[in-house]
Amino acid sequence: MYAQLVEEGEELEDDLSELEEELFGDSSSAPMFKFTVVYASNARAERLCLWEEISALHYNLTTPSCVMGDFNNVLLSSERIGRDPVHPRETVPFARCLNDSGLYDHQAT
Repeated sequence: MYAQLVEEGEELEDDLSELEEELFGDSSSAPMFKFTVVYASNARAERLCLWEEISALHYNLTTPSCVMGDFNNVLLSSERIGRDPVHPRETVPFARCLNDSGLYDHQAT
């Protein structure tokens, strides 16, 4: 299903619900651990919707969780190589999402 989500570019909210149902079954049977994989769009407007969705999911979590993936966003100018400088409008919404959700950016090496 994840490959289909990436290939077809379906609506994020519907896909997240379907993916959660597929992974965890009925919402009345809470999982012991929730693992979410993200492959964010290159389109800024779509990423902004994703940040809102991730922040909203945080408030509904009752179990330990982990969110990993390619967010297609930088937090620091040092993370961008060979393109225009990083502007705060690129970093602030993502940083706010991480802060609101209690997530942090693990620097890849």
